[in-house]
Amino acid sequence: MAVGEEGTMIDRLKNCINEYFIGKNEVVENVLICLLAGGHVLLEDVPGVGKTTLVRTLAGAIDLEFGYASLRRGGGLDLQYEDR
Repeated sequence: MAVGEEGTMIDRLKNCINEYFIGKNEVVENVLICLLAGGHVLLEDVPGVGKTTLVRTLAGAIDLEFGYASLRRGGGLDLQYEDR
């Protein structure tokens, strides 16, 4: 992939995600930066603002399986994968 093509690919990803996840362009951009840098992302916000929608849309855009992790009250990690 040529250097100029990377920007185009990122723009296409952002456009694809922003079709479903509207109004939080900075969040989308930061998540993509973390993804491309090989890092981790912790999305914290109040319920109902689209955190799961963002991750599902991103996973679909780059052809990955969606799964989620949650911490149980006992402190153990509970990994769950959806079949949808």
